[in-house]
Amino acid sequence: MGSLNNNLPVFSITPKNAQLVLSSPTAYLVATLPANVAANQVLKASASGSRVYGLNASTNETTNTVNLYVYVSDGSNSYPIGFVAVPINSGNTVGNAAGGAAVVSVDLLSFINIPGLPVDNTGKPYIELGANNYLCVAVSNSGLTSKVLVTAQYADYQ
Repeated sequence: MGSLNNNLPVFSITPKNAQLVLSSPTAYLVATLPANVAANQVLKASASGSRVYGLNASTNETTNTVNLYVYVSDGSNSYPIGFVAVPINSGNTVGNAAGGAAVVSVDLLSFINIPGLPVDNTGKPYIELGANNYLCVAVSNSGLTSKVLVTAQYADYQ
């Protein structure tokens, strides 16, 4: 850790990537989001906390739009921060090669999807995670037959 003007700390960060694959996911209501995050954990913050600056979702679901809750958990409590719809075949270029139009993956951190997030000096929204907190994603709709892939780009504070 360095310092700026001898009084403001400057923390170094270590870039990382993480992903979660939800296969035949369980559907949840916002009031019942699981605090036990084993099945829904995208990443766990470091002991000093982490900053998530990229969070994308894609699916090969061909029947239903996938509705995702994005939430933070401390292991005991869940704190929802957004609810995002992921369209059919989002980011699935293989599935779209059979003649369907390409559908890009969904930026879960966009202002349209989760308004009110803080922004960095480039204007990009991000999520701050406290020490040892979890970033989680859960599906709200049942009857899905395919997978959902959530990928995060983040950095740990040291």
